[in-house]
Amino acid sequence: MSVGLASILQSPIIGMIGLVLFAVLPLSLMRRISGFFTNNIRVDFFSDHLAVLVFKSETDSLLNERVIYYKELMSCTINSTQNRYSVIYFNIMNTKKVKYTFKSSLEDKSKNISVLIYANIKSRNNDIKLKPTFFASKQGSYYMIGLGIFMVILMLLHLFYSPGTSVFTFFICVSLFVNMLYKRKRDIELINKMNKPG
Repeated sequence: MSVGLASILQSPIIGMIGLVLFAVLPLSLMRRISGFFTNNIRVDFFSDHLAVLVFKSETDSLLNERVIYYKELMSCTINSTQNRYSVIYFNIMNTKKVKYTFKSSLEDKSKNISVLIYANIKSRNNDIKLKPTFFASKQGSYYMIGLGIFMVILMLLHLFYSPGTSVFTFFICVSLFVNMLYKRKRDIELINKMNKPG
């Protein structure tokens, strides 16, 4: 009975159902739920500062306004995404990081709102640099190398002790690792592009 159950759990169909339940379904639910916590944001740029205004989405009443002076802004970090959301971190002097997540309303979905904001800041103060995300940093490189080696060892051990394991399990692991590598590549390209002089 237990052997039969083990073989069923290792079948590709169970793997596909697991992928839908634990990967695809939560993402679709998250997009629906996030709508309840979304507000409208407007960013105004001036010669010496920028102002971020947050409005309640239903009533358009002002909830919060933050003024960030360029002379106090040490750097920015952009977390690039493939969907309609983008994140920017403002690293302000003597203050904790300030984070804003934007849902793009641009017709051109290839344009990243966070990148446009940073480009506007840089056009007013060229000294403000774009700091790398974790994946694009040196520490991120070591992490990826270590994770890759660990995954290879884990898969070899798993194949040695459970030779009948479904290939689908390994496909999920490899695809997640490749996705992280692709994100790292995109983040590095963005850093190099935005930090070009001029």
